[in-house]
Amino acid sequence: MDLEQQLQLFFDKEGVSVELLGRIYAAAATFAWVWKDINEMKIKPLPLEVSIHLKALRSLVPDMTKLIQTKATMIYLDEVVGPGLPAQARVERNKFHDVLMSLRDPSPPRIKEGSNDRETWDTLQKQKHLEYSQQVENAFLKAHQLRLKLEKSAKRYIFMHPMIGTKFDGTWMKAANTAGTIQPHGKSIWACLNPAVYSAPRDTRSPQHLEVSALVLVQGFPLDHYVTNIQ
Repeated sequence: MDLEQQLQLFFDKEGVSVELLGRIYAAAATFAWVWKDINEMKIKPLPLEVSIHLKALRSLVPDMTKLIQTKATMIYLDEVVGPGLPAQARVERNKFHDVLMSLRDPSPPRIKEGSNDRETWDTLQKQKHLEYSQQVENAFLKAHQLRLKLEKSAKRYIFMHPMIGTKFDGTWMKAANTAGTIQPHGKSIWACLNPAVYSAPRDTRSPQHLEVSALVLVQGFPLDHYVTNIQ
């Protein structure tokens, strides 16, 4: 079954609300724009001459070289990346708004015949849009700030996003639309609401540790139960 058929089946399911669709799109957008391996959070390549000297220094005093590189990274994240996060959040707010607007019914809302509430309705819509824009922008900004904090951590973090149609795996996934007493082994995933988060020390080859399980919707369970399961 291809992706288009999977989506068609998903959207035809009972219990698919505007809130749920918004949550799904928000999760996908956040993963694609925030939780990826952000190039802006990496120090730009050093000039060749500096790189040669740094390589020689690393062979003589590796611990000291590592401290210098870590300090340089922290300065770069604080002075270059951090100040640009609000602007990045606004860009992503606009991108997310465009996605949602593309899904909107193009026909105008119906106002009762003889009603003079068009102006009032327009005012309320503008107010709702402003509130929505502020909430979305703040959400993206908080996500970026958390991403920056994780980048500065002594651990490295990896994000795993289950794809539609893959089988549920309880070792790193959590079902959002079950009662919690039944493990949906072998069931297909309809959508991912939050990616899984793994961590590992930066300076060792220790195995990755699961910090947060991926939150998914699985086939064969009522979708309208998901709200009570993600409090």
